Amino acid sequence: MMSSILKKNAEGCVHIKVPSGMEQRSSNALQRLLGVMPEVSPERLMIKFDSGLKEEIHDHIKDALRAWGGPGTWTVGNFGNVRVGPNERRSDVSFFRNKPAAPQRAFPLGSAAKGIAPVGAPILWLEVAFPGDRDAALYKITHEVQINDPNCATAIVVVPDEPTQTARDRMAYGAPAAPTIPAPAVVGGRPRSGAYVGYWPPRSNGPPPNATWVKVRRGQHVDIPIPGGPPHSFQLDFDLIVRAYRP
Repeated sequence: MMSSILKKNAEGCVHIKVPSGMEQRSSNALQRLLGVMPEVSPERLMIKFDSGLKEEIHDHIKDALRAWGGPGTWTVGNFGNVRVGPNERRSDVSFFRNKPAAPQRAFPLGSAAKGIAPVGAPILWLEVAFPGDRDAALYKITHEVQINDPNCATAIVVVPDEPTQTARDRMAYGAPAAPTIPAPAVVGGRPRSGAYVGYWPPRSNGPPPNATWVKVRRGQHVDIPIPGGPPHSFQLDFDLIVRAYRP
């Protein structure tokens, strides 16, 4: 029976189909599930297994956003607070201009019974992807987050999935550069191989925005504009990400 319920897909996710009649439809149940599950819908649970390498990259980016944002802002990872129809989605990294109150952080979807308003969308939603799950991350950004939260800036960081010598060479692995220099934008669309960064401005009420693609190497940084954030763009130093690839 479990083999018909559990299904692992190519993106390193396990989908658990909830048997008919056993759906967890109450908001309290969803709140509890969001504490342990990356993505939840009334009929399906999805458990995504991120590697330790990717988690290290998440941590470096979160630390940089906290330093950039300063006091009163809130940077969090693996946080489920965006609703797509009846489903919930989690980001790898989210940046909020104002830190929500403790009850909202405990109940990000809100609770009418407790008088708690939902947290709402961040002003930056960032995904970190390997080549194998890049398309799923791009779909989440362009078909879900940008559609359902038009005031949210979005970004994706695509990196090699193994710390091989080839990956280190591709990112110019070596001593960090100080200061870093801006990485030039790519002409002609998304690069065919990593490492690279793509970012989109908020959609607002207009059509889906076009991405800016930047192929990046050690010693370079990417300036990601985040409307509603501090006055200057967030400078993502690629040297921070390469740290995760050290032997």
